[in-house]
Amino acid sequence: MEIFNWMKDIEKVYDDLINKAKEANLNEIEEFRDSQEKTLGELFDRKKKLVNDTLLVLSDEINSNIKSFEKELESAIKNIESAYQENIEDLKKLIIDKLGTDF
Repeated sequence: MEIFNWMKDIEKVYDDLINKAKEANLNEIEEFRDSQEKTLGELFDRKKKLVNDTLLVLSDEINSNIKSFEKELESAIKNIESAYQENIEDLKKLIIDKLGTDF
């Protein structure tokens, strides 16, 4: 019967359309996934660069502060040594007086 042949043809066309729609949707999904992965990769790269730049700035600032502290510490040590050398005789006399003996 011819009607059954038409029905088979219609079913075949229907199945073909369904399969083509599935393939098109899968392709669209894959393209969307790829674009999202690319976008996330770019975002990750930008954040990584931002973190690296920030760490570099912090490192420079810390190194600058360390050098400044070392200079201040060196100056303080020199001042202490200078004051000690200037007052060593007075310190010796004070120690002798506190001990109560005169050498």
